[in-house]
Amino acid sequence: MKKFLAIGLAALLAIGATIVPDEFDKLFLRCNGTTTTFVDSSTANPKTITANGNATQIPVLEAGKPQAMFFNGTTDYVDIANSADFAFGVGAFEIEFSFMTNKAATAQTIIDNRTATADTDAWLVNIINSSGNKLCFTTATTARITGTTTLAINTKYRCKIVGNGGANGARTVIMYLAVGDGDYAQEGSTYTADYNFAKQTLRIGSVKATAGTYYNGWLKNLTLKKAGTTVLDMRGNTPATSPLGPAIAFDGTGDYLTVADHADWDFGTGDFTMEGWFNWTTLNNPHYLFQRKYGPSGNLCDLQYSSGALYLTLLNNNRVISTFTPTLNVWYHIAAVRSGTNAYIFINGVQIGSTGTSSDNVVETTALNIGSTYVPNYYFAGSMREIRVSNIARYTSAFTPSQTGFTVDANTKLYIKGNEDNGVTTFVDSSTSPKTVTTNGDTKIKYTEDYRSCIFKDETGKFPYPVGSAKVDFMAIGSGVGYFDGTGDYLSIGASDDFSIDGATGILTVEMYVRVKAKTHTYPRLIQLGADNWTSGDFAITAGNNLDSKIHTHMNTGAFDFSSTTILINNTWYHVSFVKNGSSLYLFVNGSLENTATNTSSINTSSKTVYVGGITKDSQYLNGLLDNIRISKGVARYTATFNPPDDYSAPRIGKRKTNWFFFF
Repeated sequence: MKKFLAIGLAALLAIGATIVPDEFDKLFLRCNGTTTTFVDSSTANPKTITANGNATQIPVLEAGKPQAMFFNGTTDYVDIANSADFAFGVGAFEIEFSFMTNKAATAQTIIDNRTATADTDAWLVNIINSSGNKLCFTTATTARITGTTTLAINTKYRCKIVGNGGANGARTVIMYLAVGDGDYAQEGSTYTADYNFAKQTLRIGSVKATAGTYYNGWLKNLTLKKAGTTVLDMRGNTPATSPLGPAIAFDGTGDYLTVADHADWDFGTGDFTMEGWFNWTTLNNPHYLFQRKYGPSGNLCDLQYSSGALYLTLLNNNRVISTFTPTLNVWYHIAAVRSGTNAYIFINGVQIGSTGTSSDNVVETTALNIGSTYVPNYYFAGSMREIRVSNIARYTSAFTPSQTGFTVDANTKLYIKGNEDNGVTTFVDSSTSPKTVTTNGDTKIKYTEDYRSCIFKDETGKFPYPVGSAKVDFMAIGSGVGYFDGTGDYLSIGASDDFSIDGATGILTVEMYVRVKAKTHTYPRLIQLGADNWTSGDFAITAGNNLDSKIHTHMNTGAFDFSSTTILINNTWYHVSFVKNGSSLYLFVNGSLENTATNTSSINTSSKTVYVGGITKDSQYLNGLLDNIRISKGVARYTATFNPPDDYSAPRIGKRKTNWFFFF
């Protein structure tokens, strides 16, 4: 008998698949073209797109893999624990990486092996501006190899630096550079010296001795080889599938989760691990991640933040104090562990603070609170994901946090994944003995930047630790992205009635991904339908302004303005969508409904240019990136909270449940 396998609609949605234009689409810019050739992928009546100023499309650093390590140029770097592997000595070595700088004519550090800037037995790979934006291989403070190519911003390069090792008088270092996917060519002169690189340190994105001269841009596939053996392999592919992912959002004013008392919480004097992914939006002082009450008063077992430190408290005694102030809007994996009588706190797989001592008997009859105290009070403000409690010590030394969620085993006593659909308020415990998770306040699933974005993984087993906002990030939603520098860049589309709608009955959906680099104008346009300024019959979406940093929509001479509640963070992807369904208006950010209104203004583009990324009037230009810009007419694609679309054909991991239907 033949067997047939069919995939249900829910599965197709879960897979995410490349967005397919339909009969409603009047414009669809994937921004996957080459340089200034922007292509409209809508099928009914494709428009001609004209790029103005320096508006361009930039490719990802590696075909098919849009992720890369990102450094903001002001606070970001990555440190790796000292290792003899980084002491190349007099032997052969290779340093190789792909990069794309976002900043011109500014000194930048890519990789630093020095302990002090004067070290002659260590090396530095940097960009200098004294002779133009050139790549350099440096020892101490002297550029030993200065490149000949003036590096352009937003341009893909690959670099390889090779030391041949050997006897005195025969050792040389050569630097190679490739533009785009081209072949390597020697860059600058050969450095001939009896080098002996003895330092065991490594910092990526900043000077090691005193943080500064930060790198601003993207970095990928960084490898170090010592005598032919790979000793560092940072590929920058950590986030699995999408820039946005679900997480449990806590607003800091009454939101928390409760799990009733259970024998599984009675660790006695035994081992345990409390862990999860945490992202702070506000730093309430103090606040609690986990808490269980001790008798009539005090703390039986909790993990709390207070005044620049995390505390693991057992029986009202602080057993571990870890100095730590989280950067807002950055994801961290945090684990509190007891193993025997030793207690630890790990942040992103690195132990922070000293090892504590505890033989406390953790037994009580109170509930476990997440995001609050038992009272409740002292609320956590931000997002959580992958919350797990175990009755074993999961970690006692450095580790790389799981990138795809945890495997449930007999020691998993609570596991709240937080991977439900956008807006859901009921959460599931996936442990082997499931408990009921009670939601309090306005706690709910809210899509935000992917929770895996802050983890830098080394395939050789070392543990890179990010500082500041350094993260593994999405360069683009597909294979390319539209770039606008904020100084005259925009796309223009000729007048067309395809975008015109009646104010009372017309139906329109406008959506896109946006990433603001800097807030430099009052009302920088993402899109403008109907005019170069505020006139009758117009419509605009603005973002990344230097007023309140929100998304704004404007209709009919700009007199009508309604905005998001989300405040945009620089260098962060957002999905923005506006829907007009007759007189009803909806504004969504990352799939969450943030504002509604009623308006009967028409949109008239029959004789007016459409603008994307900026307008010439008053120089209202976006400084940032746009991707998957889509205008649909005659369909209200969203009228309630939804899961934002992506542009992938690979399955989403840990984001949406997949339902399969089998027919025999």
